[in-house]
Amino acid sequence: MELGLKGKVAIVTGGGAVGGIGWATVKELMAEGVSVMMGDLVVEAGYAELTKGGRVETVEIDLSVAGNPGKLVEMAVSRFGRLDILVNNLGVTPIRDGFLSTTDEDWFKTLSINFMSNVRATRAALPHLIASKGVVVNLASTLAKSPLPSMVDYCAFKAATLNLTHTLSEEFGPKGVRVVAVSPGPTLTPQWSKPGGQIDNMARAFNVDRETMLTKKIPGMFGLTIGRMVDSGEIAAAVLFAVSNRAASLTGSQILVDGGSMKAV
Repeated sequence: MELGLKGKVAIVTGGGAVGGIGWATVKELMAEGVSVMMGDLVVEAGYAELTKGGRVETVEIDLSVAGNPGKLVEMAVSRFGRLDILVNNLGVTPIRDGFLSTTDEDWFKTLSINFMSNVRATRAALPHLIASKGVVVNLASTLAKSPLPSMVDYCAFKAATLNLTHTLSEEFGPKGVRVVAVSPGPTLTPQWSKPGGQIDNMARAFNVDRETMLTKKIPGMFGLTIGRMVDSGEIAAAVLFAVSNRAASLTGSQILVDGGSMKAV
C-alpha cells in the first residue's frame, strides 16, 4: 500500500525508550521516507542505528517545561525545512493508591507531561501544519473510556486528549489539518517487559511466574480477545495509516488498537 509519506517531515514526542511506541513509530516513519525529529527527556543508546542516515534527529529535552515543545518544533523546521506530521506520544503512567491519595502535585505533574506537552507542541506546530495541510496524531488510551482508580490522573488526561482531538479537528479541519487519536490497549512496551517492570511486579502480586503473568493472567484481566498484549509496532502501524494519504477523510476520531479489550459496540 502506497502511503504517500516520502519526503515529509515529522515530530515524535516521547519516543526515547527503545522498544516503545514512539520508537516503533520513528522506525516506521523512517522506513516510509519521512524525516523525523524525536524529542524526549532521555534518548537511549539504541537510537544510534536510526540516526546514522541523517533522516532521524534526536534531542534530549524536557517537554513538560512550557517553552520546550515550541523549541522542538523550531528545531525540526530549522533542520528539515518544513513540518507535515506531529505525533504527540509523550506520557508517563504513574500508579496511584486511589483518588484520595493522589496529591495536587501528582495531578499537576501528570498534567504537564501527559497533556500540556501535547497542547504546547500542537500550538507551536499548527502554523506549519496549516501551511503543509498536515496531520496531528494524539496517543490516547482505552483507559480514557475504561478508567482505573489506580491510574486516576493518567486516565483523566487521556480522556482530555480525546476531547482535544475532537475540538482541534473541528477548528482546523477547514484549514486542511487533520487531527486523529490512536488509542492503544495494553501494549508490551519496555515499561511492562523490562526486569522489575509491570509484568514482574504483577507476577509477584499474583504469586505466579513471569510467563504465566504475561501469557495467561494479563490477557484474562484485560479481556484481550487476541490472547496477548498489543505489540508497539502495531500501534505504530495505526499511526502511519492515520498520517498517510490513505486516511485523507479520517479526522476527529480515534483508532482503537486494543486487542479486543473494548467490548462495547
